[in-house]
Amino acid sequence: MLGIHYWAFVLPIVTAAVWLVDIVGLLVLWSRDGFPQYKQSDASIVFISDVGANHTTWFIIFSVLTGCFYIATAFAERYLRSSRRIPGSVKKRQTIYDILSVIFACLGSLFLGLLSGFNDEDYSTVHWSCTLLFIVCVGISVFFQILELFSLSHWHNPQVRHLKINAIFKAFLLIFAVVVLLCFVGLYADCQGDAPGYNTSTKCNKVTSAAGVFEWACAFILFFFFLSYIVDLWPRNYYGKQQAMAEKRASKHGGIDPEMASVGGTGSSANVGAGHEQYQSNGDYSVEPYVNAPQDSYGTVNGVPQSNGYHNGAADAGGNYNYNGGGGYAAHNGTMGRDSTGAAPSLQQPPLAEHNYNGGYR
Repeated sequence: MLGIHYWAFVLPIVTAAVWLVDIVGLLVLWSRDGFPQYKQSDASIVFISDVGANHTTWFIIFSVLTGCFYIATAFAERYLRSSRRIPGSVKKRQTIYDILSVIFACLGSLFLGLLSGFNDEDYSTVHWSCTLLFIVCVGISVFFQILELFSLSHWHNPQVRHLKINAIFKAFLLIFAVVVLLCFVGLYADCQGDAPGYNTSTKCNKVTSAAGVFEWACAFILFFFFLSYIVDLWPRNYYGKQQAMAEKRASKHGGIDPEMASVGGTGSSANVGAGHEQYQSNGDYSVEPYVNAPQDSYGTVNGVPQSNGYHNGAADAGGNYNYNGGGGYAAHNGTMGRDSTGAAPSLQQPPLAEHNYNGGYR
């Protein structure tokens, strides 16, 4: 039976949807009000904060909900990486990047709730301070995610392409958001965010209105960042299905998955090749970057026969692991094998303990 982690990819969908409802809802409310300037100093295009200050219930509820689902998404991503449901850390720095990303995501969510509660009309200084901290914390969280994904893409099998693709996508979003924010800050500072003596033809009205456009645009960029988490969590969906189907087949054949047996395996999908350096083990990703995919026969790397394979995952007739004396090594359940003489094989390539699916960092 599929666990709740199978549905983890739904969390970023909900987060993005709630945030979109928040922002689009404020636009609709402003439209319903007749596109007014809520204060005398407002420009033609008001800031999100101006609309939120006049529709506090809506703004607070959906901002807090967004923060809660964002935190849940960040923790789900961390849990699935640590449990190897999705490609996990190989190096300690990758775990550090991930933890820092979660911490700053939580801080960003906290400041999002605070900025919605302290409106810019009654608590202007607190509101804008929380807004700045919200932007900075989310930006730092994204930055650490980018570092983590690029690092993971380097150490994992090249066929796990979504790691690098998503890292590039997040990097593009971050750079684009920084450019938009710099435009907003520059325009906002020019007239201190005010259009005194409102007149549609005045310079400050035009400048402050442009700043408002950039602020709304930045909010929609955040929507796409939330969606990017789907790519991080989606692989668990695919491999969860594969694992469930394999276990179902195995339960009908005395614990043996006939499809795995057809490529030389002797056990069910839950234990065939445990410790074997392959793309997937126990329905999860291995962090070993050298082997192509589960469908490769044992003893092959990227479809090429190797001398460091299994003899159907079992000992040979002499009670020794199948080892042909080549440049690799044999292993059984994550344990170094021995050659036909009973001696441990010499390694032309040192064992990469951190790369073993039982190793690595959580």
